[in-house]
Amino acid sequence: VCNWNANQNDWPMLPSVGKHGMTFEVGAVPWGVMDGAVYQKTRRLVLASLQYVEAHNAALARQPPGPWLPTSVQVHAFVRAVDYPRDADGEIAGMIHPDFQGKDFEPLQRGDAAFLSVDGQTAIPFTPKPPPEEEAEAEQLYPFFINEAAYVEKKTAFMLARRFDRPVQAAQL
Repeated sequence: VCNWNANQNDWPMLPSVGKHGMTFEVGAVPWGVMDGAVYQKTRRLVLASLQYVEAHNAALARQPPGPWLPTSVQVHAFVRAVDYPRDADGEIAGMIHPDFQGKDFEPLQRGDAAFLSVDGQTAIPFTPKPPPEEEAEAEQLYPFFINEAAYVEKKTAFMLARRFDRPVQAAQL
């Protein structure tokens, strides 16, 4: 679960039109490719979500409502986007490091190899941008959307999040 708009009243996405919206982002899948494994995972996710919505609505309809189970859900709260390394002319001077590729939602430490220079020889470490106020508050940061092609034009190599557990009351399935 990603919490995109913790500090905003509205967010320019479809879920913002409802009281409790949600979006499923699946992939990574290259544009125009039909990936059977991703399709199956997505289908399971949508069916499980619909099953939960049905159970939740049934619990609300009971008199008295419930039963509810106290539990928690892991949430990733968006911190900021990280750009690719750039040269003096503003051109991309590095790519995602091979050891970092595919490590979405895994802990990222200061100094971890995040980028590889365009000569393919030099690892460029992750260093929080000064002042590291948002990073200083976090015990640990988690990258996601690493090397997403759609974000290159937005000067985003990956995004950073904090992870926390949010208490929730869940309907009993």
